[in-house]
Amino acid sequence: MAPQEPVQGVAKLIFNGASGGVQVANVMHWGKDSRTAFTQAEIGALATAARSNFVQHFIPHIHPDYALGSVDAIDLTTEVGVVAAVGGSTPGTAAGARLPSSTAVCITWKIARRYRGGHPRTYLAPPGDVVLTASPNTWDNDFVTAIEGAALAFRNALNSTMGGAPGELVCVHRYRTNSEGIRETLKPPLVDVFVDSSVDTRVDSQRRRLGPDRG
Repeated sequence: MAPQEPVQGVAKLIFNGASGGVQVANVMHWGKDSRTAFTQAEIGALATAARSNFVQHFIPHIHPDYALGSVDAIDLTTEVGVVAAVGGSTPGTAAGARLPSSTAVCITWKIARRYRGGHPRTYLAPPGDVVLTASPNTWDNDFVTAIEGAALAFRNALNSTMGGAPGELVCVHRYRTNSEGIRETLKPPLVDVFVDSSVDTRVDSQRRRLGPDRG
């Protein structure tokens, strides 16, 4: 497989976890305002802040069946950019009966640029069943409001200075479809800052969290 195009001054964040015994991951990106390579101190501070803020803002809304493990931060500026990992095992603390591991809460991150196609999203592991409405495919209003507040607080906390480097949460687009319907690689990739977020009231699904087929 050919190496991916570098992304100047942007780090990949990998939130490793397990849901129902299946390994899962959430991937996000964080960009330095200067768009320069990360130092080891900066990438370490970013990994630490990313994990602690995920624990503070999202873990209270996730069922104990999920546990957040290590958070990895990887500088994408070059193929040999600095990396850092912050370990641990932190289960969710939300009340209620366990929902299927494939259940997900969808946060859509908004950017200033308009384009056709999917926008950046984060799929959180499920809460307990107490935040469902009478309709089994709908989160109740109080829960949606709580997740919207958690997403805002998480973004605000990471739109800050890490290890001496100011920066913010971003998304990275590596491909686009041209007017002829052909997928093209973007060189360099496009980087957009998160400006807002919204939470889907519908119960979403991530089937891969159920693990591979067994038949």
